[in-house]
This record gives sequence, C-alpha cells and structure tokens, in this order.
Amino acid sequence: MSLISEEYRKLNEQLHENPEYGSRNAPRWVKVIKDLTWEFETFSVLDYGCGKGNLAKMMTNMPVKNYDPAVPEFSAIPTPGGYRDLHRRDGTHRTRVPGRRDR
Repeated sequence: MSLISEEYRKLNEQLHENPEYGSRNAPRWVKVIKDLTWEFETFSVLDYGCGKGNLAKMMTNMPVKNYDPAVPEFSAIPTPGGYRDLHRRDGTHRTRVPGRRDR
C-alpha cells in the first residue's frame, strides 16, 4: 500500500538529500503542537511527513511517532494505537481510544 505516488516520493527523497531542507520547520511548531496535545488530552503525536524527525527530538514528555514515505528510516506505514490509560490534568484518569474525541 502506498500513500503517495512513487514519482512524488522520489521527488521528496531528492529534497531530503539536502541537509538544510526542512531543518528549520520543527521549532516553530513545537508550542502549537504542545498546546493542542494539552487541549485535546492526547497521549502521543503522529508526525506525518516528519522529514528528518526533528519534531520528535524537540517534543518533551510526549511520544512522537515519525512517518515520512520519502525517508527510508521513517517509511514504515504507522499502525493505529490501542487503548491507553490517560492521566488527566485534574488527577483523574480514564481509558481513551485514540482518534476519538469524548464528548
């Protein structure tokens, strides 16, 4: 199963050969992503199109799963998570299904 065309994957792979490509994007997104994970009480992040994996290196106290079809080390298609215990800010916890927002 391929999520992008082979032609597009090869073009992206060529871009990633440049050590400067994508190296400055992650820092500007860290605060935004941390705020969103706090707001939605998530327990992990999927960085889809992670490039060199810089976001995962910058996120603290939050597991980040890297995926990028153009980077061989991150090209395995991610699998969905299972049930997890989520500890909430108020000290309580509950079992959460990833991808589903509780009302």
